[in-house]
Amino acid sequence: MKTFKGFKSNSIDWKMLHEQLILNTEIIKEGWRSVRKNSAATVSNLTHEFGMLTLDELQRLKDFGIIKFDYFSNLKSPFPTIPNNEYLDFNTFKIKGTEILN
Repeated sequence: MKTFKGFKSNSIDWKMLHEQLILNTEIIKEGWRSVRKNSAATVSNLTHEFGMLTLDELQRLKDFGIIKFDYFSNLKSPFPTIPNNEYLDFNTFKIKGTEILN
């Protein structure tokens, strides 16, 4: 699993976040049998373990449709994913995310 060590809690590494969300999206599509499922990051991973962004920031991105919370059938923790192909483009994702959180 990627770590986000060295980042301030109020600064978002948009590139790293985007890469993780794309990975989560691919893993969810592959299903719970995915050999990469241990690389997925939950909401808790992103907000508490990595300290990359706050739960409120993540929720705001969800409220505006940039991300959504998906679940593996056997796990309770949600995995943030990218629901709209438009946001698979990094620049579009970053511009919209920055706009929402500022």
